[in-house]
Amino acid sequence: MFKLLSSCRGMPTQREIIEVERYDVSSLCVAAAISYQGRQTYMEDRFSVLTNINGSEISLYAIFDGHAGEFAADYAKDIIMPNIAQKLSDVLDLLKLKTEKSAKDKELNKRNKTENTEDAIEEDLIQGNPLNVYITSENLINYNKLLYDEIISNDAALTQRMANAALFGGTTANIVLVDLTCHNKTQSGVVVCANVGDSRAILCDSKGIAYNLSKDHKPDNPEELSRIQSNGGYVSNKSGCWRVDGSLACSRSLGDYPLKQRKVLIADPDIRFYDIKDHKNLPKFIIIGSDGLFDVFGNQEICDYAKTKLKENHYGARSLMKKAYARKSSDNISVIVIKFIKPKAKKAPKPSYDLTSNTYEWLK
Repeated sequence: MFKLLSSCRGMPTQREIIEVERYDVSSLCVAAAISYQGRQTYMEDRFSVLTNINGSEISLYAIFDGHAGEFAADYAKDIIMPNIAQKLSDVLDLLKLKTEKSAKDKELNKRNKTENTEDAIEEDLIQGNPLNVYITSENLINYNKLLYDEIISNDAALTQRMANAALFGGTTANIVLVDLTCHNKTQSGVVVCANVGDSRAILCDSKGIAYNLSKDHKPDNPEELSRIQSNGGYVSNKSGCWRVDGSLACSRSLGDYPLKQRKVLIADPDIRFYDIKDHKNLPKFIIIGSDGLFDVFGNQEICDYAKTKLKENHYGARSLMKKAYARKSSDNISVIVIKFIKPKAKKAPKPSYDLTSNTYEWLK
């Protein structure tokens, strides 16, 4: 919810829009988010946190940094994020059906029985479900494809809606999916980041090293520059900032229909996958931020600073926002901190004294 921030040390004296939330996600994860207007005239940042999708250990976290208006960022928060969550929920339901059907088939094989007509119909319905494209042969969810498809299709709907209403503007999108479903059993779990634009996500691993979960889409990046120019656009430098066609400071976004119609701008997300089972321990935390944060912080620097603030009420999110403002950030400042909690080690059983053998034995 939106709240008003009263004046305090290191912050402006006037009352400005701030949004603060805290989330107890699970026994392995907590999170906090904050979004602050800062020195900007308008508040165009939005964040979204959707936890425990369909009762699972899968959660979505996102920051949307709007430009030239709030419509696209509001649309991303209020429509795109629920759409992604619903698609995930539907895929989870299908995966559950497939798992149950597989178990039933194994039981039939053990008994040397064949499936009846009802089972055959169920099999056809499962196999014919179009959501199967998001489930791998190992019965795992293909998060990369799901996030990519959802971002592209939802951006097309957003762009068309803005074109129909002659609404200008757009938004970045940095969406992080965290799945800790299997962590307790197999030390597994995944983090997937889908990024469009120049909001950023970093992961601080168990050793305190910052790991890039996303890559900024800036107009002067060689790959972005080549694509823009090949589609008839140009990139110019205004007051030290590279801009697409002299206006937009990022080379990919949601919305921005005039540039999309000319194919100068795209919404294709870069997706990075972090597999927790490839590492010995859970990461310490993840930070997602708008450029109002990362314009004044380096990745390792923000990781080092946040480590000292994790015990705070908002796990360092508020302190990061205040620090960015103190460093003269000129933009809206939005921060999400996802803090991982190390599973408690199982206690060894207490020994009992056996009077007959006069030795200590473990209770079973």
